[in-house]
Amino acid sequence: MLLEFIYLHTFRQQFRQFLKNVGLSAAICEEDSRWHEFLKHYAGVIEDGSISCVARTDDLKVVSEVIFKKGRPTESENNHLPFGLLWSIVLLDGRTLTVDVEAAPALPGGLQAINYRLYVPKVVPKPA
Repeated sequence: MLLEFIYLHTFRQQFRQFLKNVGLSAAICEEDSRWHEFLKHYAGVIEDGSISCVARTDDLKVVSEVIFKKGRPTESENNHLPFGLLWSIVLLDGRTLTVDVEAAPALPGGLQAINYRLYVPKVVPKPA
């Protein structure tokens, strides 16, 4: 599941289908080099904002909101994306779990790798 978020596979598939549905060429989604170039430009469009998903139901037991933002620039120009991804997961108890992640260049044999930092808030016991 984490790789899905980092490599944006679903976004790529849905964008490909959208282009086909409106009668445009989906070539940008077919080749990795073209897709990566598109993502660099797309990043410039979304870099000043964020995307969030808020729970509108009491069915969730732990998470109330997830916020996605463009993270820091990556250290290597060969990375899958030119930026990291910053996920803030707001828990129902008010704490926020932060995941700072980037997709590393493909490894030999086509293997995928990720670099990540996970920031977990301290659990402070409630006074008795």
